[in-house]
Amino acid sequence: MVDKEKLEKVLRKFISTWEDKINNEKKYLREKQVNLVISDIVPWIFKALKDVGDKSILISKFIWTEIYNEIFNNDIGAIYEDYYKKADYAFIYTLAGDINKYFNNVIKV
Repeated sequence: MVDKEKLEKVLRKFISTWEDKINNEKKYLREKQVNLVISDIVPWIFKALKDVGDKSILISKFIWTEIYNEIFNNDIGAIYEDYYKKADYAFIYTLAGDINKYFNNVIKV
């Protein structure tokens, strides 16, 4: 059984760290002159890439949005969704659930 209250508290604390993570990533991306990042479901990287104008590919069979939407009746799933939607492309594995709806450019792999 999931302790929803405790999980929500931990997630909100985690989400509050994203702005620092984004700023650190943007600095790294500029220093290393990165043009493309392929990432699994680390949400903040897609915002950092969008901010610096670099391309991104998300590759996964699930995203936290779906899981958190099932657990909570609040904005946590939407927060994750907002960051994932910043990915330029989503490569989705065949056995994934119905996560195509969360992305603009989906390629099934």
